[in-house]
Amino acid sequence: MSRACESLCQWVQAVYECCCTKQQLLAKQQLEVEAKEAQVKLQLAKQHKEDAYHHLENVKLHLRLVRNELEEQLLELHTAERAEREASTAAGRLATVRDWRAAAQVKYCTCLFSYFSYC
Repeated sequence: MSRACESLCQWVQAVYECCCTKQQLLAKQQLEVEAKEAQVKLQLAKQHKEDAYHHLENVKLHLRLVRNELEEQLLELHTAERAEREASTAAGRLATVRDWRAAAQVKYCTCLFSYFSYC
């Protein structure tokens, strides 16, 4: 082989290796860009997860407060229903006492009327 041919082959090989190195460098740079983008997305996903966790904790707290409020209102409802039943029972007994008193008064008046009628 001639010296010129050998030099040309070395030059072609050097250009090929340069192109391969440049291609690898571009691929590496592209992978680095994609890795940075993935890191940003990962950080955003972690932040979103953290926000969702805090929101979940707030919702759980609100649910506990609502349940406590409901329990208090149910207790008040049961107390009011018991008081209503007691008042209804008392009103029924009072009506019975009024009926007895009215009957006794009628009987008393009848007795007085009868007594004075004999006089």
